[in-house]
Amino acid sequence: MKTTSAAGRLECRLAPDVKRVVELASAELGITITAFAVQAIYERAQEVLKEKSRRVLSDEHAKQFLQILSENTVPNQTLIEAANNYKKVMSGEKVIEV
Repeated sequence: MKTTSAAGRLECRLAPDVKRVVELASAELGITITAFAVQAIYERAQEVLKEKSRRVLSDEHAKQFLQILSENTVPNQTLIEAANNYKKVMSGEKVIEV
């Protein structure tokens, strides 16, 4: 599959039987093959990103996670510095490491 980012163009070759199915499906929806392909690619990409961004914990790990969250601990200096650096970066400030 070849991509050209400047034009936002994507080219791909399809087997004749795959192309025929895509043509039939797009005709059923009353849209162009391009519109059908873009919609299908975009929807699948969203599904993949959603699946990959979600984490599922076992019951034991979920218990451990909840236990850690419920503990009243004080952050150490390294964590405080990391949080401060994150805030600076997110606000657009320059962070200088010493």
